[in-house]
Amino acid sequence: MTGAANGHQFRIVDLENDGKDEISQIGYVLNGDGTLRYTLGEYDVVHGDRFYIGKFDPDSPDFNGYGIQQDNRKGLLEYYYNAGTGKMIWQHSTTPPAGDIGRGNVGDLDPRYPGYEVWSFTGIYNGPTNTKITDQSEVKAPWPAFRIWWDEDLLSENSHEKIIEKWNYNTNSTSRLETLYKHHNATTNYLKAPIFYGDILGDWREEVVMVSNDNTKLVVFTTDIPTDTRLYTLAQNPAYRNSMTIKGYQQSHLTDYYLGDGMSTPPQPNITLAP
Repeated sequence: MTGAANGHQFRIVDLENDGKDEISQIGYVLNGDGTLRYTLGEYDVVHGDRFYIGKFDPDSPDFNGYGIQQDNRKGLLEYYYNAGTGKMIWQHSTTPPAGDIGRGNVGDLDPRYPGYEVWSFTGIYNGPTNTKITDQSEVKAPWPAFRIWWDEDLLSENSHEKIIEKWNYNTNSTSRLETLYKHHNATTNYLKAPIFYGDILGDWREEVVMVSNDNTKLVVFTTDIPTDTRLYTLAQNPAYRNSMTIKGYQQSHLTDYYLGDGMSTPPQPNITLAP
């Protein structure tokens, strides 16, 4: 595995649904027994700061992956692949070298297209179809920081530094839902991120945990928006729970089922609570 690309985070997901987790890096995957499942070296994947693995397509049983690149000498910017097999589905490239893409994210932003959108500083694309929805440079696209489930619908919202915003697919613009720094002088860490975020109170929407700017208080934000959608607590989902516990560059948490517009009722997780 010499030369296999790595990033700043792991993804620990049961890709085979056999009760054993696979360990994924940005450029390779290890099986539950520690053997190498595949690498993405043949597709020119090298180091990047963000990558994601989850169920991105409601019409497919497969796990998919999306990653961005940093200073790729072959000009690769971002890529979308089958996370179970390592087969590349699409790639976006430029005249080499590519430079540092820096940030990328996934989530269901636009119900007009099936499945999750992926976005970076190259624009917003629908993942399953590789359809370009908008150019990030032409509109106020969401900053690709953290996908968050915050309001009443199944679309994804965006958390960036000290605000929560929503992408309006009809107007190609964002609207602000919450301005977090106005409450208790809440601030972010040195990476301009909350100290923690995730579903810690239940009901499937996610909380944001920050600190006051004098570091004397924890400030916890939770949505007050009612919803008719009923899902089990996300922290009970194995893939999501694994994501919350991994330390590295903070990145968006994902479930091992498709959570977005048009989703089916997710299966009950096969877990046993510790006594």
